[in-house]
Amino acid sequence: MLSMRNGAIKKKSKLFKTGIFIFCAYLVVFPISGVSKIASIAINADSGEIIHESNADQLWFPASLTKVMTLYLTFKALRQGQIKLQDKIIISKRAAHQPKTRLGVKPGENLSIKQAILAVATRSANDVAVALAEYQAKTEQQFALIMTAQARMLGMNNTVFLNATGLPNSAQVSTARDMAVLAKAVMDDFPEYYQYFSVANFTYRKQTYANYNALLNFYSGADGIKTGFTCGSGYNLMASAIRNNKRVIAIVLGAKNKYARKKEMVSILNKAFNKTDHLKGAKNIADIRPKSLKPAFYTLKSNECHKSNKFASKQKKVSNWTIIFGAFPDRKQASKVVKKAKQHMGKFIKYGYPLTIKRKLYGQVLWHALWSGLLKDQAGKTCKRLWGAGEYCRVLHPSLFTNKNTQWN
Repeated sequence: MLSMRNGAIKKKSKLFKTGIFIFCAYLVVFPISGVSKIASIAINADSGEIIHESNADQLWFPASLTKVMTLYLTFKALRQGQIKLQDKIIISKRAAHQPKTRLGVKPGENLSIKQAILAVATRSANDVAVALAEYQAKTEQQFALIMTAQARMLGMNNTVFLNATGLPNSAQVSTARDMAVLAKAVMDDFPEYYQYFSVANFTYRKQTYANYNALLNFYSGADGIKTGFTCGSGYNLMASAIRNNKRVIAIVLGAKNKYARKKEMVSILNKAFNKTDHLKGAKNIADIRPKSLKPAFYTLKSNECHKSNKFASKQKKVSNWTIIFGAFPDRKQASKVVKKAKQHMGKFIKYGYPLTIKRKLYGQVLWHALWSGLLKDQAGKTCKRLWGAGEYCRVLHPSLFTNKNTQWN
């Protein structure tokens, strides 16, 4: 089992736990709008030299690329003898009820660590990823703290993990640069386990599942590593390929569809292989470590799925006025209120984005239902329309988010 006895990890984990609210508020304070652009990076896997980068430090939702860290920690536990490939994991009710994609293991049933690794690496199974987290650290929340602590130890300074799956969470973010650091680390630190990312098919209980990473089938030399998608993240891909004894790692975040993702990745890899012998003076990814989290260059919308399937605001002006619909004891209730309000927003729904924020005030934890990223005029008109439909709302000035003790509602 993973242990929190390591002093460095324990100290850092406490910092991350207490900082979750601060980071959530941070995203609301700096909602800078703009049309979505792909973030990408390519590096020489052996030397770490940067071959290409574009928006590499832009905060973005990692989606299922998160599972690479889940597997990194699993490989680490295997190496240290804390778990074994043949160990059996019993699936909890919470794990079994994770959203798709799932392997479909029922509560109380079990599978081996090896089967779990294959299910996560190929099928991207959310139920199994949570089960792996629970098996190693009792709870997914505790495992996520260890994930973030490990990220800092690797130099992933712009990454926060709050779950083991990459399922929607507005405060779980990373960057293309940090994801490249993770990809290189899993190859360098655990070469004996990296092969799991190359498996084309995984069979469980007589049913065969194909690897979601289609790059393995059509790009010569590709041997990993992981795809990812949520409505908030767009289409992400962490890839690795080797040609003429040269290995390249490349990351694409925020493609508008899987075809755009494939096209962008192939273009980056092709150009990278052509440049691997001409990198004199290139910067090394190990030497570039942003010291603090930066505001997102583009608005990070709610990471929940919506019919429009848009994941970045198309407003041209910077804005951070916000509408609040109330505060509630749990996120589900807050999300329902936001969903209900959306039904009465009419044409104003195209402005801004939905958001639920967990906030502790005077000892009480509440989930705030919000609609953020608005211009002042948009916020006023939208709230006026909602009042006319019998829905409660208030317009919040941007300055209200700069003081953690301000009562929003």
